[in-house]
Amino acid sequence: VLIFLVAYLLMNLGAFAVIVAVGKRIGSDNIEDYRGLMKRAPLYAGALVVFFASLAGIPPTAGFMGKLFVFGAAVKVGLMGHPELIVLAVLGVVNSVISVYYYFNVVRLMFFAPAAVDHKIRGTVAINTAVVATLALTLAFLIFAKPVSSVASHAVYISKTVLISGR
Repeated sequence: VLIFLVAYLLMNLGAFAVIVAVGKRIGSDNIEDYRGLMKRAPLYAGALVVFFASLAGIPPTAGFMGKLFVFGAAVKVGLMGHPELIVLAVLGVVNSVISVYYYFNVVRLMFFAPAAVDHKIRGTVAINTAVVATLALTLAFLIFAKPVSSVASHAVYISKTVLISGR
């Protein structure tokens, strides 16, 4: 779960870096201002698609894997006598489905709606570096989530074994 907490942090940092960059350049943070962003700032539009897909929990993103583990654990414990956790897991899934509408409404504007103004949006080196770094790390979770999760699970198992045995 800790690994996916880090992934969630990266997704949010990346999304907010894009929002800050766009907001500073156009002087507004209105969702309508994202119209035509793909033509004006393709890096930012593409990065937001990845961040939003992961935040919404679309497979095979790190956000999906994290939600799968958390909701799965809640259901597992719920089946062992805590039915309220099953209710929370169901509410989490419903919330994720609803979030897809909101995230992808912004994606629709970025890719399919004409921009009110046609000037390019360029971010600072610092913001662009933050966006690229968080995007690269978020995408790395697609490739390395399972191996890292397996190593982490094994490390936790060994730690528990050592603590229980007293060695």
